[in-house]
Amino acid sequence: DDVKWDHYNIKFDYLYSTALLQRSIPYMKKFYQWVCGETPRPIPDDASSRKPNYYMTRFQAACVLGDWQDGVKHVGSTIKALGSGGGSSKTDYFMHYMLRALEMPMSNPNFGLVYHCVDRLQREFAALEAPPPMFGSWSVLSFKYRNTDARSTCNIDQEFICASEKMVDDDGFYTFYPAPQASFTTRVPRKLMLWGRVCQMVSPILGAAGFLPLTGSWNDTKVYMQTSWTFRDRSGGGGGVAGAGGNGFVRKHVIMRIERLPMEAQVESKDFLGKSKMDSGNVWRGYITVHLRRLSTPASGAQLYDGEGADDDYVDGEEAMQLKKAKEQEKEQEKEKENATLTQEEPAPESDKTKDVDHQGNGAVVANDTQTETQIYECELVISTDDASDKEKELKKRLYAAMNTAAGSNLSTPR
Repeated sequence: DDVKWDHYNIKFDYLYSTALLQRSIPYMKKFYQWVCGETPRPIPDDASSRKPNYYMTRFQAACVLGDWQDGVKHVGSTIKALGSGGGSSKTDYFMHYMLRALEMPMSNPNFGLVYHCVDRLQREFAALEAPPPMFGSWSVLSFKYRNTDARSTCNIDQEFICASEKMVDDDGFYTFYPAPQASFTTRVPRKLMLWGRVCQMVSPILGAAGFLPLTGSWNDTKVYMQTSWTFRDRSGGGGGVAGAGGNGFVRKHVIMRIERLPMEAQVESKDFLGKSKMDSGNVWRGYITVHLRRLSTPASGAQLYDGEGADDDYVDGEEAMQLKKAKEQEKEQEKEKENATLTQEEPAPESDKTKDVDHQGNGAVVANDTQTETQIYECELVISTDDASDKEKELKKRLYAAMNTAAGSNLSTPR
Protein backbone atom coordinates (compact mmCIF):
# COMPACT_ATOMS: atom_id res chain seq x y z
CA ASP A 1 0.00 0.00 0.00
CA ASP A 2 2.94 2.33 0.51
CA VAL A 3 4.03 1.88 -3.11
CA LYS A 4 3.21 4.97 -5.14
CA TRP A 5 0.75 4.68 -8.02
CA ASP A 6 3.31 5.21 -10.78
CA HIS A 7 5.55 2.40 -9.50
CA TYR A 8 2.53 0.14 -8.97
CA ASN A 9 1.11 0.81 -12.42
CA ILE A 10 4.36 0.44 -14.36
CA LYS A 11 5.28 -2.95 -12.94
CA PHE A 12 2.48 -4.67 -14.89
CA ASP A 13 3.73 -3.25 -18.17
CA TYR A 14 7.32 -4.14 -17.28
CA LEU A 15 6.60 -7.78 -16.38
CA TYR A 16 4.35 -8.33 -19.39
CA SER A 17 6.88 -6.76 -21.76
CA THR A 18 9.58 -9.01 -20.34
CA ALA A 19 7.52 -12.10 -21.12
CA LEU A 20 6.71 -10.80 -24.61
CA LEU A 21 10.30 -9.93 -25.48
CA GLN A 22 11.49 -13.33 -24.28
CA ARG A 23 8.85 -14.94 -26.53
CA SER A 24 8.26 -17.44 -23.76
CA ILE A 25 4.87 -19.10 -23.28
CA PRO A 26 5.81 -20.51 -19.82
CA TYR A 27 6.83 -17.02 -18.66
CA MET A 28 3.60 -15.58 -20.09
CA LYS A 29 1.56 -18.20 -18.23
CA LYS A 30 3.40 -17.38 -15.01
CA PHE A 31 2.70 -13.67 -15.50
CA TYR A 32 -0.98 -14.35 -16.26
CA GLN A 33 -1.42 -16.44 -13.12
CA TRP A 34 0.22 -13.70 -11.07
CA VAL A 35 -1.77 -10.80 -12.54
CA CYS A 36 -5.06 -12.67 -12.14
CA GLY A 37 -4.32 -12.94 -8.41
CA GLU A 38 -3.62 -9.23 -8.03
CA THR A 39 -6.28 -6.77 -6.88
CA PRO A 40 -6.50 -3.65 -9.08
CA ARG A 41 -6.22 -0.28 -7.41
CA PRO A 42 -8.42 2.69 -8.24
CA ILE A 43 -6.67 5.38 -10.27
CA PRO A 44 -5.87 8.45 -8.13
CA ASP A 45 -7.27 11.75 -9.28
CA ASP A 46 -3.80 13.31 -9.37
CA ALA A 47 -2.12 10.41 -11.20
CA SER A 48 0.30 11.48 -13.93
CA SER A 49 -0.53 8.36 -15.96
CA ARG A 50 -4.12 7.13 -16.09
CA LYS A 51 -3.42 4.22 -18.40
CA PRO A 52 -4.95 1.06 -16.81
CA ASN A 53 -1.88 -1.16 -17.15
CA TYR A 54 -3.34 -3.84 -14.87
CA TYR A 55 -6.35 -4.45 -17.11
CA MET A 56 -4.51 -3.95 -20.40
CA THR A 57 -1.64 -6.33 -19.67
CA ARG A 58 -4.04 -8.92 -18.24
CA PHE A 59 -6.18 -8.58 -21.38
CA GLN A 60 -3.15 -8.92 -23.68
CA ALA A 61 -1.87 -12.00 -21.86
CA ALA A 62 -5.37 -13.54 -22.10
CA CYS A 63 -5.31 -13.00 -25.88
CA VAL A 64 -1.88 -14.62 -26.19
CA LEU A 65 -2.89 -17.65 -24.11
CA GLY A 66 -6.35 -17.95 -25.67
CA ASP A 67 -8.43 -17.39 -22.54
CA TRP A 68 -11.37 -16.15 -24.60
CA GLN A 69 -14.18 -16.29 -22.05
CA ASP A 70 -12.81 -15.23 -18.66
CA GLY A 71 -9.91 -13.18 -19.94
CA VAL A 72 -10.69 -11.56 -23.30
CA LYS A 73 -14.44 -11.06 -22.85
CA HIS A 74 -14.52 -10.12 -19.18
CA VAL A 75 -11.41 -7.93 -19.00
CA GLY A 76 -12.02 -6.53 -22.49
CA SER A 77 -15.46 -5.26 -21.46
CA THR A 78 -13.84 -3.52 -18.48
CA ILE A 79 -11.30 -1.79 -20.75
CA LYS A 80 -14.08 -0.72 -23.08
CA ALA A 81 -16.05 0.72 -20.15
CA LEU A 82 -12.98 2.63 -18.92
CA GLY A 83 -12.65 4.30 -22.30
CA SER A 84 -16.34 5.14 -22.73
CA GLY A 85 -16.21 8.54 -21.04
CA GLY A 86 -17.80 11.36 -22.95
CA GLY A 87 -16.23 14.51 -24.36
CA SER A 88 -12.51 15.11 -24.20
CA SER A 89 -12.05 12.50 -21.45
CA LYS A 90 -12.83 9.63 -23.83
CA THR A 91 -9.84 7.36 -24.46
CA ASP A 92 -10.25 4.51 -26.93
CA TYR A 93 -7.70 1.97 -25.74
CA PHE A 94 -8.70 -0.48 -28.48
CA MET A 95 -7.93 2.17 -31.11
CA HIS A 96 -4.46 2.39 -29.54
CA TYR A 97 -3.87 -1.26 -30.50
CA MET A 98 -5.04 -0.61 -34.06
CA LEU A 99 -2.76 2.40 -34.55
CA ARG A 100 0.25 0.48 -33.26
CA ALA A 101 -0.57 -2.44 -35.57
CA LEU A 102 -0.82 -0.08 -38.56
CA GLU A 103 2.55 1.41 -37.71
CA MET A 104 4.43 -1.86 -37.09
CA PRO A 105 2.28 -4.87 -38.02
CA MET A 106 5.10 -7.39 -37.55
CA SER A 107 5.68 -6.52 -33.89
CA ASN A 108 2.37 -5.09 -32.58
CA PRO A 109 -0.70 -7.35 -32.67
CA ASN A 110 -4.09 -5.64 -32.79
CA PHE A 111 -5.47 -7.07 -29.54
CA GLY A 112 -8.45 -4.70 -29.67
CA LEU A 113 -9.80 -6.49 -32.73
CA VAL A 114 -9.57 -9.82 -30.90
CA TYR A 115 -12.13 -8.50 -28.40
CA HIS A 116 -14.56 -7.58 -31.19
CA CYS A 117 -14.39 -11.00 -32.87
CA VAL A 118 -13.89 -13.22 -29.80
CA ASP A 119 -17.30 -14.89 -30.24
CA ARG A 120 -16.37 -15.84 -33.78
CA LEU A 121 -13.00 -17.19 -32.67
CA GLN A 122 -14.68 -19.39 -30.08
CA ARG A 123 -16.95 -20.87 -32.77
CA GLU A 124 -14.16 -21.31 -35.32
CA PHE A 125 -11.60 -22.91 -33.00
CA ALA A 126 -12.76 -25.58 -30.59
CA ALA A 127 -10.71 -25.77 -27.41
CA LEU A 128 -9.85 -29.45 -27.95
CA GLU A 129 -8.61 -28.78 -31.52
CA ALA A 130 -6.32 -25.86 -30.67
CA PRO A 131 -2.56 -26.53 -30.74
CA PRO A 132 -0.36 -25.29 -27.89
CA PRO A 133 0.23 -21.51 -28.09
CA MET A 134 3.58 -20.54 -29.51
CA PHE A 135 5.62 -17.54 -30.60
CA GLY A 136 6.91 -17.68 -34.14
CA SER A 137 6.22 -16.75 -37.74
CA TRP A 138 5.23 -18.50 -40.95
CA SER A 139 6.60 -17.45 -44.33
CA VAL A 140 3.89 -16.56 -46.87
CA LEU A 141 5.54 -17.48 -50.16
CA SER A 142 2.71 -16.40 -52.46
CA PHE A 143 -0.63 -14.62 -52.13
CA LYS A 144 -3.20 -14.30 -54.91
CA TYR A 145 -6.95 -13.73 -55.14
CA ARG A 146 -9.79 -13.04 -57.58
CA ASN A 147 -13.40 -11.93 -57.40
CA THR A 148 -15.93 -14.75 -57.16
CA ASP A 149 -18.10 -12.85 -59.64
CA ALA A 150 -16.56 -13.26 -63.09
CA ARG A 151 -18.43 -10.15 -64.29
CA SER A 152 -16.44 -7.88 -61.97
CA THR A 153 -13.93 -5.47 -63.46
CA CYS A 154 -10.59 -4.19 -62.24
CA ASN A 155 -12.01 -0.70 -61.68
CA ILE A 156 -14.61 -2.10 -59.27
CA ASP A 157 -12.09 -4.30 -57.44
CA GLN A 158 -9.73 -1.38 -56.89
CA GLU A 159 -12.14 0.16 -54.37
CA PHE A 160 -12.22 -3.02 -52.27
CA ILE A 161 -8.79 -4.60 -52.60
CA CYS A 162 -5.36 -4.07 -54.15
CA ALA A 163 -6.01 -4.66 -57.86
CA SER A 164 -4.22 -3.76 -61.06
CA GLU A 165 -4.23 -5.15 -64.57
CA LYS A 166 -0.48 -5.74 -64.25
CA MET A 167 -1.15 -8.11 -61.34
CA VAL A 168 -3.50 -10.44 -63.24
CA ASP A 169 -2.10 -13.87 -64.13
CA ASP A 170 -3.29 -16.37 -66.72
CA ASP A 171 -5.97 -17.76 -64.37
CA GLY A 172 -7.46 -14.34 -63.63
CA PHE A 173 -5.93 -14.05 -60.15
CA TYR A 174 -4.46 -10.83 -58.79
CA THR A 175 -0.96 -11.78 -57.63
CA PHE A 176 -0.23 -9.74 -54.51
CA TYR A 177 3.21 -11.33 -54.26
CA PRO A 178 5.54 -12.41 -55.66
CA ALA A 179 4.74 -9.96 -58.47
CA PRO A 180 7.77 -8.37 -60.15
CA GLN A 181 5.49 -6.27 -62.36
CA ALA A 182 3.94 -4.56 -59.34
CA SER A 183 6.84 -2.94 -57.55
CA PHE A 184 4.65 -1.38 -54.86
CA THR A 185 4.20 -4.80 -53.19
CA THR A 186 7.87 -5.76 -53.05
CA ARG A 187 8.32 -4.30 -49.56
CA VAL A 188 5.15 -5.79 -48.10
CA PRO A 189 6.03 -8.08 -45.14
CA ARG A 190 5.45 -11.68 -46.19
CA LYS A 191 4.98 -13.30 -42.82
CA LEU A 192 2.16 -14.58 -40.69
CA MET A 193 3.20 -13.59 -37.18
CA LEU A 194 2.17 -15.79 -34.24
CA TRP A 195 1.82 -14.47 -30.68
CA GLY A 196 0.46 -17.46 -28.82
CA ARG A 197 -3.12 -17.92 -30.05
CA VAL A 198 -3.11 -14.60 -31.91
CA CYS A 199 -1.90 -14.27 -35.51
CA GLN A 200 -1.51 -11.27 -37.80
CA MET A 201 -0.40 -10.51 -41.33
CA VAL A 202 -0.49 -7.61 -43.79
CA SER A 203 -3.44 -7.89 -46.16
CA PRO A 204 -3.99 -6.57 -49.70
CA ILE A 205 -6.76 -4.30 -48.36
CA LEU A 206 -5.90 -0.64 -48.79
CA GLY A 207 -6.64 1.91 -46.09
CA ALA A 208 -5.79 5.60 -46.01
CA ALA A 209 -2.03 5.18 -45.46
CA GLY A 210 -1.26 1.67 -46.70
CA PHE A 211 -2.24 -1.96 -46.42
CA LEU A 212 -4.35 -2.98 -43.42
CA PRO A 213 -3.21 -5.79 -41.09
CA LEU A 214 -5.53 -8.73 -40.49
CA THR A 215 -5.71 -10.12 -36.94
CA GLY A 216 -7.28 -13.30 -35.60
CA SER A 217 -6.41 -16.81 -34.49
CA TRP A 218 -5.08 -20.03 -35.99
CA ASN A 219 -4.51 -23.74 -35.70
CA ASP A 220 -2.63 -26.27 -37.84
CA THR A 221 -5.33 -26.40 -40.54
CA LYS A 222 -7.21 -23.10 -40.40
CA VAL A 223 -6.63 -19.35 -40.08
CA TYR A 224 -9.39 -16.82 -39.37
CA MET A 225 -8.63 -13.07 -39.33
CA GLN A 226 -10.46 -9.77 -39.53
CA THR A 227 -9.87 -6.04 -39.66
CA SER A 228 -12.03 -2.93 -39.44
CA TRP A 229 -10.92 0.58 -40.28
CA THR A 230 -12.54 3.95 -41.04
CA PHE A 231 -10.73 6.52 -43.18
CA ARG A 232 -11.35 9.46 -45.46
CA ASP A 233 -11.63 8.49 -49.12
CA ARG A 234 -9.98 11.12 -51.28
CA SER A 235 -10.02 9.10 -54.49
CA GLY A 236 -13.07 10.95 -55.79
CA GLY A 237 -14.77 7.75 -56.94
CA GLY A 238 -18.21 6.64 -55.86
CA GLY A 239 -17.81 3.02 -56.80
CA GLY A 240 -21.11 3.06 -58.64
CA VAL A 241 -23.04 3.93 -55.48
CA ALA A 242 -25.69 6.57 -55.92
CA GLY A 243 -24.75 9.84 -54.30
CA ALA A 244 -21.35 8.62 -53.10
CA GLY A 245 -18.79 11.24 -54.08
CA GLY A 246 -15.17 11.47 -53.11
CA ASN A 247 -13.61 12.99 -50.00
CA GLY A 248 -16.09 11.13 -47.77
CA PHE A 249 -15.59 8.65 -44.95
CA VAL A 250 -15.31 4.95 -45.78
CA ARG A 251 -15.43 2.03 -43.38
CA LYS A 252 -14.09 -1.35 -44.42
CA HIS A 253 -14.85 -4.61 -42.64
CA VAL A 254 -12.67 -7.45 -43.90
CA ILE A 255 -12.87 -11.15 -43.06
CA MET A 256 -10.33 -13.71 -44.26
CA ARG A 257 -10.82 -17.43 -43.65
CA ILE A 258 -8.43 -19.97 -45.18
CA GLU A 259 -7.89 -23.70 -44.70
CA ARG A 260 -4.86 -25.84 -45.44
CA LEU A 261 -5.12 -28.37 -48.26
CA PRO A 262 -3.32 -31.73 -48.33
CA MET A 263 -0.97 -30.56 -51.08
CA GLU A 264 2.23 -28.56 -51.48
CA ALA A 265 3.46 -26.08 -54.05
CA GLN A 266 6.82 -24.58 -54.96
CA VAL A 267 7.42 -20.86 -55.38
CA GLU A 268 10.51 -19.27 -56.91
CA SER A 269 12.20 -16.63 -54.77
CA LYS A 270 15.60 -15.00 -54.19
CA ASP A 271 17.85 -15.11 -51.15
CA PHE A 272 20.03 -12.38 -49.67
CA LEU A 273 22.71 -13.09 -52.27
CA GLY A 274 20.29 -12.58 -55.15
CA LYS A 275 20.34 -16.22 -56.18
CA SER A 276 17.10 -17.81 -57.34
CA LYS A 277 15.78 -20.72 -55.34
CA MET A 278 12.61 -22.78 -55.00
CA ASP A 279 10.76 -22.70 -51.68
CA SER A 280 8.01 -25.20 -50.92
CA GLY A 281 5.00 -24.74 -48.66
CA ASN A 282 1.46 -25.87 -48.02
CA VAL A 283 -1.41 -24.59 -50.15
CA TRP A 284 -4.11 -22.69 -48.22
CA ARG A 285 -7.39 -21.63 -49.84
CA GLY A 286 -10.39 -19.69 -48.67
CA TYR A 287 -12.24 -16.40 -49.03
CA ILE A 288 -11.68 -12.72 -48.37
CA THR A 289 -14.94 -10.84 -47.74
CA VAL A 290 -14.76 -7.06 -47.98
CA HIS A 291 -17.66 -4.94 -46.71
CA LEU A 292 -17.42 -1.30 -47.76
CA ARG A 293 -19.71 1.29 -46.18
CA ARG A 294 -19.72 4.93 -47.18
CA LEU A 295 -20.60 7.15 -44.22
CA SER A 296 -22.09 10.60 -44.14
CA THR A 297 -19.66 13.30 -43.03
CA PRO A 298 -19.80 13.42 -39.22
CA ALA A 299 -19.86 16.57 -37.14
CA SER A 300 -17.18 15.20 -34.78
CA GLY A 301 -14.86 12.26 -34.33
CA ALA A 302 -17.05 10.84 -31.55
CA GLN A 303 -20.05 10.85 -33.87
CA LEU A 304 -18.03 8.95 -36.48
CA TYR A 305 -17.42 5.98 -34.17
CA ASP A 306 -20.60 6.08 -32.06
CA GLY A 307 -23.75 4.52 -33.46
CA GLU A 308 -22.32 3.84 -36.90
CA GLY A 309 -22.27 0.07 -36.62
CA ALA A 310 -18.56 -0.39 -36.00
CA ASP A 311 -18.98 -4.01 -34.94
CA ASP A 312 -21.54 -5.33 -37.42
CA ASP A 313 -21.09 -6.93 -40.86
CA TYR A 314 -18.68 -9.50 -39.38
CA VAL A 315 -19.57 -12.47 -41.57
CA ASP A 316 -17.39 -14.83 -43.54
CA GLY A 317 -17.50 -15.53 -47.25
CA GLU A 318 -20.00 -18.36 -47.04
CA GLU A 319 -22.46 -16.27 -45.04
CA ALA A 320 -22.06 -13.34 -47.42
CA MET A 321 -22.80 -15.60 -50.39
CA GLN A 322 -25.85 -16.98 -48.60
CA LEU A 323 -27.02 -13.42 -47.95
CA LYS A 324 -26.59 -12.60 -51.61
CA LYS A 325 -28.61 -15.65 -52.70
CA ALA A 326 -31.31 -14.88 -50.14
CA LYS A 327 -31.65 -11.32 -51.45
CA GLU A 328 -31.90 -12.55 -55.03
CA GLN A 329 -34.59 -15.06 -54.07
CA GLU A 330 -36.46 -12.37 -52.14
CA LYS A 331 -36.45 -10.08 -55.17
CA GLU A 332 -37.74 -12.87 -57.41
CA GLN A 333 -40.54 -13.65 -54.97
CA GLU A 334 -41.52 -9.98 -54.82
CA LYS A 335 -41.64 -9.78 -58.61
CA GLU A 336 -43.83 -12.90 -58.75
CA LYS A 337 -46.22 -11.39 -56.19
CA GLU A 338 -46.43 -8.12 -58.12
CA ASN A 339 -47.20 -9.95 -61.36
CA ALA A 340 -49.84 -12.11 -59.68
CA THR A 341 -51.58 -9.24 -57.88
CA LEU A 342 -53.80 -6.94 -59.91
CA THR A 343 -54.23 -3.51 -58.37
CA GLN A 344 -55.17 -0.13 -59.73
CA GLU A 345 -53.39 1.82 -57.05
CA GLU A 346 -50.09 3.36 -58.05
CA PRO A 347 -47.22 2.04 -55.88
CA ALA A 348 -45.58 4.61 -53.64
CA PRO A 349 -42.16 5.71 -54.97
CA GLU A 350 -39.21 4.44 -53.02
CA SER A 351 -36.93 6.95 -51.36
CA ASP A 352 -33.26 7.12 -52.27
CA LYS A 353 -32.33 5.89 -48.80
CA THR A 354 -34.46 2.73 -48.86
CA LYS A 355 -34.42 1.45 -52.40
CA ASP A 356 -31.83 -1.05 -53.54
CA VAL A 357 -29.25 -0.06 -56.10
CA ASP A 358 -28.71 -2.67 -58.77
CA HIS A 359 -25.05 -2.70 -59.80
CA GLN A 360 -24.89 -4.44 -63.14
CA GLY A 361 -21.78 -6.48 -63.62
CA ASN A 362 -20.07 -6.13 -60.22
CA GLY A 363 -21.85 -8.76 -58.15
CA ALA A 364 -21.92 -6.57 -55.03
CA VAL A 365 -24.16 -7.48 -52.14
CA VAL A 366 -26.09 -4.25 -51.53
CA ALA A 367 -28.26 -3.86 -48.45
CA ASN A 368 -31.21 -1.44 -48.17
CA ASP A 369 -28.64 1.16 -47.16
CA THR A 370 -27.33 2.34 -50.53
CA GLN A 371 -23.97 3.18 -48.92
CA THR A 372 -22.98 -0.47 -48.22
CA GLU A 373 -21.44 -2.96 -50.65
CA THR A 374 -19.79 -6.36 -50.29
CA GLN A 375 -17.36 -8.17 -52.55
CA ILE A 376 -16.08 -11.73 -52.05
CA TYR A 377 -12.68 -12.91 -53.27
CA GLU A 378 -11.41 -16.45 -53.39
CA CYS A 379 -7.78 -16.53 -52.34
CA GLU A 380 -4.87 -18.97 -52.48
CA LEU A 381 -1.74 -18.74 -50.37
CA VAL A 382 1.39 -20.88 -50.21
CA ILE A 383 2.63 -20.86 -46.61
CA SER A 384 5.72 -22.48 -45.15
CA THR A 385 4.99 -23.34 -41.52
CA ASP A 386 8.70 -23.58 -40.74
CA ASP A 387 9.70 -20.74 -38.45
CA ALA A 388 10.77 -17.86 -40.68
CA SER A 389 13.22 -16.54 -38.08
CA ASP A 390 15.24 -19.77 -38.25
CA LYS A 391 15.49 -19.44 -42.02
CA GLU A 392 16.63 -15.83 -41.73
CA LYS A 393 19.38 -16.80 -39.28
CA GLU A 394 20.59 -19.51 -41.66
CA LEU A 395 20.59 -17.13 -44.64
CA LYS A 396 22.48 -14.49 -42.65
CA LYS A 397 25.11 -17.07 -41.72
CA ARG A 398 25.54 -17.90 -45.39
CA LEU A 399 25.81 -14.20 -46.23
CA TYR A 400 28.41 -13.55 -43.54
CA ALA A 401 30.38 -16.63 -44.62
CA ALA A 402 30.39 -15.41 -48.22
CA MET A 403 31.55 -11.94 -47.14
CA ASN A 404 34.34 -13.39 -45.01
CA THR A 405 35.45 -15.64 -47.87
CA ALA A 406 35.54 -12.69 -50.27
CA ALA A 407 37.43 -10.54 -47.79
CA GLY A 408 39.92 -13.33 -47.06
CA SER A 409 40.72 -13.88 -50.72
CA ASN A 410 41.86 -10.24 -51.03
CA LEU A 411 44.37 -10.49 -48.19
CA SER A 412 48.00 -10.97 -49.10
CA THR A 413 49.83 -14.02 -47.84
CA PRO A 414 52.01 -13.11 -44.81
CA ARG A 415 55.77 -13.60 -45.28
